[in-house]
Amino acid sequence: MATLSNKQSPDKVAKSIQNRGNIEQSLYFPTRVNHVDVPGYESLNKQLVKDIYNWKKEGGSNDRSNSVRAGSWHSEVNMHQRPEQSFQQLYQLIQKSCVALIEKFVLQPIPFVIDCNTMWANINPKGGFNKSHTHPGAIFSGVYYVQAPEDCGQLVLEDPVVTRQFTDVIAALKPDNTFLKERNLKFYDLIKPEDYTRVTYDAVPGRLIFFPSYLSHYVEPNLNKKDRISVSFNINVLKDMKRLETDTPNFESWKQAGSNQSIVRTSKKQYKFNPGFTKPRQPLQPVQQNQKTQINQPKIWKLPGT
Repeated sequence: MATLSNKQSPDKVAKSIQNRGNIEQSLYFPTRVNHVDVPGYESLNKQLVKDIYNWKKEGGSNDRSNSVRAGSWHSEVNMHQRPEQSFQQLYQLIQKSCVALIEKFVLQPIPFVIDCNTMWANINPKGGFNKSHTHPGAIFSGVYYVQAPEDCGQLVLEDPVVTRQFTDVIAALKPDNTFLKERNLKFYDLIKPEDYTRVTYDAVPGRLIFFPSYLSHYVEPNLNKKDRISVSFNINVLKDMKRLETDTPNFESWKQAGSNQSIVRTSKKQYKFNPGFTKPRQPLQPVQQNQKTQINQPKIWKLPGT
């Protein structure tokens, strides 16, 4: 297991020596993309469609990544502060899901708080799209699909290491289109996902996607006559210093050593590593796990309140 330094751990070096003659590979610096297809989303989305269209009638539109000339609408970024019940329900769903992905995939069980500080609605009519962009000033960004007809435009995530597109072995070996057509092949079927230079996600109603805010992304044009409606958001993850001080043994020593070191707390109040989507920090009800799986998809977890 690799440490947080710029060197391999002694265990990994020892393993390599023991397997002398074998080619070893380590995959570092991954780009984390998480998604969940929310069960029971239908009633929420039905109300979201009504409330978002009513919001649009109030007037006003931001000119951001959306193509205003193509008719795309981008709301103000205070959706999470508005009184509509559907907006608040989605806001809670996003926060709970972000807590879950951090506890499952990212952090040791140390205290933290979620700050979903901007949230907005997008409407792309036929021909509408979003230009390539990033979301500075946040840790996680994401999208939730409210209305997504067929061919309404995929979300495209681009490799953040731009130079890899010019110097990577995959780019060097890419055959011409004639070679692929003669063999009825698609280039991306021949390589592993970790070597993709970009990936696409279908817009699926009820799908919630999280990705690093630094990741460049865009939305393809909507080719359907029906509007494509989504909700986007930005999230910061903050240390709960008050809870750290209360629950962490030898807090002062830990603080002096540097707050970015990993710790495993053995305090009275435990934060369990939840195998599925989790309850919020102030639990309202237990979470039941749905064991259904999809081909080439992660497990679907049942969220409270959906």
